[in-house]
Amino acid sequence: MSWAKGNKSRQKIESACKLDEALTLFSNNLRRQLLESLSKNTTEKTEAVALEDIEWKTEYTESVLLELHHTHLPKLSTVGYIEWEEEAGEVRRGPNFDEIEPLTVLVDEHRDKLPGSPS
Repeated sequence: MSWAKGNKSRQKIESACKLDEALTLFSNNLRRQLLESLSKNTTEKTEAVALEDIEWKTEYTESVLLELHHTHLPKLSTVGYIEWEEEAGEVRRGPNFDEIEPLTVLVDEHRDKLPGSPS
């Protein structure tokens, strides 16, 4: 196998792994709601949104807040999809948000065709 073919194969594998990671992160309802909210309601990386101001589809209870703080916000922050200001209780688009935004738009535009959508 030539170097060019090997390099191209490696790039395809890396791209597939990146997509798998994005889909895994997007598979959780709370993370998905947060990413969709940032996609719809912010246009700049500097624009922060308070967690309590997000239109959550689930009741924003203390247990949801704990789950966000201990699981979901750290995961999204680690991959750079969000920047999280823990003390202020705010999030904003992270440096890698552009990688996940097309998925949020795609799901939003086709929500009525997806499993579990209201008829």
